[in-house]
Amino acid sequence: RAAHWLEYMIEHHLGPDVVSFSTVIHACAKANDLAGAEQWLARMDSIGVQANSVTYNSVINACARASDLHRAETWLRRMETAGIHPGLLTYNSVINACAKAGDAQRAAYWLTAMREQSVDPDAISF
Repeated sequence: RAAHWLEYMIEHHLGPDVVSFSTVIHACAKANDLAGAEQWLARMDSIGVQANSVTYNSVINACARASDLHRAETWLRRMETAGIHPGLLTYNSVINACAKAGDAQRAAYWLTAMREQSVDPDAISF
């Protein structure tokens, strides 16, 4: 339903914003729809709406839910390229993707990376 209303907003030039798109992307993540989350982010970009940390975190979470470590890492790097600093939730989602992929070495890498960026791990990080 959220996607329907966002589509309506776009078609009728009602000015969907980052919150509108992030809500739909988050819904895609919760529905285990990684392709949908990525498509909405691309659509968002195509109409000139700038993604924020919530947007990227939702896509990275969708990657983790899909056990797609490579894409989770790619989106984290895109987030950084966009000038948005990953936070605790971002790193935890990537570490979760590592766990689902069975890659303890990459999880340790990201745990170190987060500390190097002055992001303190929490219980979920481990």
